[in-house]
Amino acid sequence: MNERYVYEIEDLFKEVQGPKTALTILQDISFKVAKEGSLAIVGASGSGKTTLLHLMGGLDTQTRGKIVFNGRDLSSFSPTEKADFRNRKVGFVFQFHHLLPEFNTLENVAMPCLIQGHSRKEVQGRAREMLKLVGLQDQEKQPVSTLSGGERQLAAIARALVQKPEVVLADEPTGNLDAENQKRVGSLLVRLNRVLRTTLVVVTHNLELAELMQDRIQLRAGGVLQ
Repeated sequence: MNERYVYEIEDLFKEVQGPKTALTILQDISFKVAKEGSLAIVGASGSGKTTLLHLMGGLDTQTRGKIVFNGRDLSSFSPTEKADFRNRKVGFVFQFHHLLPEFNTLENVAMPCLIQGHSRKEVQGRAREMLKLVGLQDQEKQPVSTLSGGERQLAAIARALVQKPEVVLADEPTGNLDAENQKRVGSLLVRLNRVLRTTLVVVTHNLELAELMQDRIQLRAGGVLQ
């Protein structure tokens, strides 16, 4: 185990069965992600960026190759360990915020901790801390349906951070935002990466966001890393 890296990815290959033949999504992918660092994964549509992020988050399984997280191959995790990894070690931010419209902002941010069985008092304290970090402390009681698009994505980021994960995996986090909110969310992600010392991996078409990351990798069509 190299303690400098949170992820060590070796010779990753992913294929899915098409109507007639198997389709290769990723092939021969190898790279490392520095602990507490930030990495942008860029590439054209269809190059496998989102698939790669899902594999790193334990949401999917590779056909062959290794994804090593803190010295352990994810493929060696039991189902219980894999679920704990997804719930506690990784925070997910998606292009679509997936907030629950029947709950207010604070309740949405607190939801991952509530699901884990933490006390409501402890959970609300954590959620308020995260809302303050993203600048939504004054909107905690608002129904999420009344938030702007940018505010909803900020709430989604706070939710991803509420369990204080070791890694945040963000899939096109600025994809549905206007230019002003793209800059706002991008700057916030960089600041939180620095302040919380949480490793950040971002899949993005937004080159301005990619340039804010410490490291960048590019996937070509067919999934070849360069």
